[in-house]
Amino acid sequence: MAGFGGLVALVVAYRRQQIAEVADVREHRVAEYNRQDSTARRNTDIYTRAVEQLGGTKAPVRLGAIYALESLAQENEEYRATVVDVLCAYLRMPFEPPPLRTEGGHPSGTIERAEALRLAEGDDDDEPKGANANPNDEVLEESVQSEAHEELQVRLTAQKVLRNHLLATQSSIDRGIHWEGLNIDLSGATLVSFDMSHCSVRRADFYGAKFYGRAWFPYCDFQGNAAFRQAEFRDYASFESAVFRQYADFNSAVFMNFADFQQAKFLSDYSFNVAHFDSVIYLSSIKPEGNHSFITFHLATAFTDAPAVRSLPPGWHLKPLPAKPGYAVFEEDEAGNAA
Repeated sequence: MAGFGGLVALVVAYRRQQIAEVADVREHRVAEYNRQDSTARRNTDIYTRAVEQLGGTKAPVRLGAIYALESLAQENEEYRATVVDVLCAYLRMPFEPPPLRTEGGHPSGTIERAEALRLAEGDDDDEPKGANANPNDEVLEESVQSEAHEELQVRLTAQKVLRNHLLATQSSIDRGIHWEGLNIDLSGATLVSFDMSHCSVRRADFYGAKFYGRAWFPYCDFQGNAAFRQAEFRDYASFESAVFRQYADFNSAVFMNFADFQQAKFLSDYSFNVAHFDSVIYLSSIKPEGNHSFITFHLATAFTDAPAVRSLPPGWHLKPLPAKPGYAVFEEDEAGNAA
């Protein structure tokens, strides 16, 4: 009987141990679930609050929202595509850049920007100044310009966050700050001093975007389609050594200053139909590689009334337009092939 009693005691102890282990595992699972649920709720709250603050009236609040979204996406990979979409949506909001000045105090950019500055400063010969001027108008104008400059800083910060995490240098990859395989939709956006040099994106949509200041794309790797249709480049536009792996659409794009495509690589089809070039053109050293269905500059035009370097793509030349003095149209060489 003593041996039987000992056996029963061992069985009971074993069952108690099993029950304790199961309870311990269950407790750990519940704790982990609660932790994950708490983290998910905290992240959701951070995201929701930041998106709400992006619509705030105070520039510092909007800046704080951008940095909160950046931190959230850096720590939580599943938020990265969403945060990029939110920042792009913010940059697509209507915006008129304030008049830009150089260090010497003169307006920089295009003739349109200079004209805007002239009007903003009241230098309108058709409008008499003096006794009839309303001082309240000057206060209002200063307030509007101040808000525009504050909003510009917010937008430059959003652009910088995008660039910092799309940057595909070895250093950014090693530091874990590169966000890989993301799409950007900046169609119709107003972008100022936009920099995507050395970045890597999947699909890029800049349809109808307006670039003020330099548009900087050297060594950018466009892994998917790149759409710049009807984009306006108001200043220097550089795509030097950029790589276009899929279709590159520059149809109806307008280049008001330098158009630099030196050593750019097109690994698929590209088109500049009805594009317009106002100044220096560097297109001769572009590198079409692989099989191309078409490479075309149909009805693309250039302003030729001012001296400038015009380095055209192989197989194309400029033909003056008699009906429009000072302008020429791209025409394919008779025996040439643009590819």
